Amino acid sequence: MIDEFTVAGILHQPPAERTAKNGNRFLTAVLICSRQMATERQRQGNAGKYAEMVEVTVYDQTCMDLLRQCRPGDFVACTGYIHSHQYRRADGSEAWLTTLIAANLSRLDVRSHE
Repeated sequence: MIDEFTVAGILHQPPAERTAKNGNRFLTAVLICSRQMATERQRQGNAGKYAEMVEVTVYDQTCMDLLRQCRPGDFVACTGYIHSHQYRRADGSEAWLTTLIAANLSRLDVRSHE
């Protein structure tokens, strides 16, 4: 795969199951990729530090099955490619959304990132 990206982080909330316009099911999840900054932000109340959060989209059935078994707080690694698209917010403004389309997914031992 050209331009392959890998992201590893803590699962922020349970994965959300969605349906594409063509009827195919897929999952989305958000990973917090900077644990220390996320912890500091919660303690310091937005003192200028932000957690790096990455949205991941999974279409592969095997990866979807594994992601469904993951719970918030699990350490997850994904490899895939980046997809960006523009969308219109509810207030009418336009924004860009960038997501990692995962081709491979692994649940890791939390001790491997400490």
